[in-house]
Amino acid sequence: MNVPRRQRRGWRGWRSGTAVLVALVVGATACSASSASTVDVVAGDFALHGKGDAAAIAPVPLPPLPSFQAGQAVAAGIEAFAAADPAPGTVPTFVAANPTHEGFPLIVSVIEASADGQWLNVRFPQRPNGTTGWIRAGDVQLWPLENRVEVSLPERMLRIYAGTTDEVLFEALVSVGADATPTPVGSFFIDIVNPLGAHPIYGWGQLSVSGFSDVLETFAGGIGQIAIHGWNRPADIGRNVSNGCVRMNNDEIARVAELAPLGTPVEVLG
Repeated sequence: MNVPRRQRRGWRGWRSGTAVLVALVVGATACSASSASTVDVVAGDFALHGKGDAAAIAPVPLPPLPSFQAGQAVAAGIEAFAAADPAPGTVPTFVAANPTHEGFPLIVSVIEASADGQWLNVRFPQRPNGTTGWIRAGDVQLWPLENRVEVSLPERMLRIYAGTTDEVLFEALVSVGADATPTPVGSFFIDIVNPLGAHPIYGWGQLSVSGFSDVLETFAGGIGQIAIHGWNRPADIGRNVSNGCVRMNNDEIARVAELAPLGTPVEVLG
């Protein structure tokens, strides 16, 4: 929003893929039981391994599940449907282009997976804000994410939390949208990571957020999409002065980029 798009180069309801990952863990345990003649049982957060002797069973911690997931499209376009596993011949609700109209890879954020893991309900970085759809799991390459970002507009504060917990890893005072150009409220995610080096205005650079201004259809040659970015005027921080973006001191935006990589969920609270 405050940064022209042409300059770019480069918790609860978000936990996803759990059923699929648990199924994989259970399947792997069953395989190991067959090959090693052991009795393997998944109990709570531990896998129990033994050779028929209950007294010899010892708990082995399972690897932690990712808090969140995002994905990059691997096809030229992703078909989105209103529900998982649509009947043959069902017309998609829409088809999301990959790459995007700006030439960047299409990134989506996973909300949930179907029971068989073949379909994913995802958020898209497009208007209207909050656009979701069910896509084929094979259409994206997934990766896990551990943290989430929360921006409180009334407090003018940005916080980064560890997973779905209330543990704050980082927080900073920010500036947000002015009354005439407010920062949109909703559930979004980081869809472009755009380092700019030691930029004289934006510092380290910007993290594009999949939310769009409710009042500006275009801005500075771009499409009215907001971002979290550095800012070289400390006096603006803590005020409602931006065109919708979240501005931060230049010495803080790089830390956000470290803790909130591509795909990280961003919740903007009004």
